[in-house]
Amino acid sequence: MGNALIEIIIMLVVSAGLGFAIAWFFQKNKIYKLQALYDQKVSDYNHLDNQHNELKKNNTSLKAELSKCQSEVIDLKEKIKTLNSNLDNSKAEITRLNADLDISNSGLTNANQENIKLSSQISDLESNLKDLNAECDKLKSQLDK
Repeated sequence: MGNALIEIIIMLVVSAGLGFAIAWFFQKNKIYKLQALYDQKVSDYNHLDNQHNELKKNNTSLKAELSKCQSEVIDLKEKIKTLNSNLDNSKAEITRLNADLDISNSGLTNANQENIKLSSQISDLESNLKDLNAECDKLKSQLDK
């Protein structure tokens, strides 16, 4: 009976070993597939982590650039306000200068009319002077005789 018990134990150990070996053989492919899938997932994770870090860096640099652009926009708006103010001042100055020009043109027109009048009077006076000189010459010639 002792031999039979040892035989049964040996058969149980051998059949358990064979069962584990067969199970391992069938599971080996699944394990390799799972290991390959795991390795792929780790590789994908590392790739995505690198992309995430690069995107963070790009996001940070783009935020800095956006801030700089917003600052430039504010500065340009200030310049536009200043230029518009200068333009308004220039328009007011042009209006004032045009009014002064109109006044000057009016004065020039009046001066030209006065000049024409005076020229006419001078011509009349010169004519009168010639007549007087002619009479004087006549009188001198009469006195000399």
